[in-house]
Amino acid sequence: MKSIKKQKSNISLLIALIMILQCCVAYGPPIDLEEAAKQEQKTKVKYDNDVIHRFQYLVKEDNDYYGIDKKNGEIIKTKIDIDQIRNVRVYDRTRSTTATILTPIILTGVVIGIAAATWSGPTLNWGN
Repeated sequence: MKSIKKQKSNISLLIALIMILQCCVAYGPPIDLEEAAKQEQKTKVKYDNDVIHRFQYLVKEDNDYYGIDKKNGEIIKTKIDIDQIRNVRVYDRTRSTTATILTPIILTGVVIGIAAATWSGPTLNWGN
């Protein structure tokens, strides 16, 4: 019974690690605002006061940058204050897909390896 509880604990830890690792790699390294506007991909903008805004993409109009978002079929254009930006990150589909596929496989392999290393084999009771 104790081994079942221990395995449940290991599985819970595995699931938590998968979720943590996947959410960290979806966006690439920080880039400058102009580069992000050229890429026209999902973008995460973090401000100095730790507020994070996610946009469908960024555009540059008349030396001003705007974040474009779609809500309820309506396009919302939000001006970005350049002076208060801490960093800008663009969604990286390759990293996200790789993390989604490889992370569970690697962590499952580690759990199976640990279980195999600690398993003492089946106990056979042949009777008298």
